[in-house]
Amino acid sequence: MGSQYTTHNSSSASLSEMYNFLTNDFNNLSAEDQQYFDVKTFDVIEYYIFGQITGALYGLLKVTDDNLEIASKTPQETFYLGGHINMSCNKQITQSDINAVQKKIDSTDMSQCWGMEIYSVMEHNRRFDTFKIFYSNYIEFINHKLYQPGSSKYFETMQNFNDSLEQV
Repeated sequence: MGSQYTTHNSSSASLSEMYNFLTNDFNNLSAEDQQYFDVKTFDVIEYYIFGQITGALYGLLKVTDDNLEIASKTPQETFYLGGHINMSCNKQITQSDINAVQKKIDSTDMSQCWGMEIYSVMEHNRRFDTFKIFYSNYIEFINHKLYQPGSSKYFETMQNFNDSLEQV
């Protein structure tokens, strides 16, 4: 199974990659490999890819639109990471992107929020915290698969190490 992940990046992942992993691969993992993940974090990937609005915003908008749906039925092409940065679902999400969103969250003056708006902001922040957990687990799992004995990165690393010994 390790070779299946050779095309994955070891330091970033797109929302589409993570969604495809959950829908196509996760249930086929061994129990040991599934332990890399907290299943309670899986929903956040669907929230982002299907464009699910926050419950607070849904409550406000539902007043004027009885036919409003809380989420799309098909995966979206873009999403808002942490409710702040509009990204393509196919763009690699890097630690820099995560740091940029966290900086925006940390600098948000919550005293300027009112009523239902504060609940929507808080829900976005909780989703983002959950996303960071899933993202970290996913990257850790991919690295585990890429560098486990017998995998391509394992042999590449071993060759680099042996080459460095020969130069000494």
